Amino acid sequence: MKTYLKDDTVSIDGLSHQMFFACMTIRDALSFFDIDFVITSGSEKEARHMVGSKHYSGEAIDFRSRDFDNHSDKLMFLSMVKHRLGCDYDLVLEETHFHCEHDPKEAR
Repeated sequence: MKTYLKDDTVSIDGLSHQMFFACMTIRDALSFFDIDFVITSGSEKEARHMVGSKHYSGEAIDFRSRDFDNHSDKLMFLSMVKHRLGCDYDLVLEETHFHCEHDPKEAR
């Protein structure tokens, strides 16, 4: 299983150490499905994200979802990674990719 950036427009320079932890966790979970970890968006400043996106501060990545065999496997993967990362991370299956961000929750 390989880990790589989609192309030379994608950057992981400036990712937080929390996001590097998330990347290692994601990569480990993807290996269960024998799927490459392809980061499609990282911390690049030139990308177009929503205002306030955590990509700009190095707290988010997007990665490929199309290599899963079926939707059920995608949901199993989501569950595995969410459990491993805990409540300070958000992991969402978007229409064309997964989005992961470090989003610490304040203690109540």
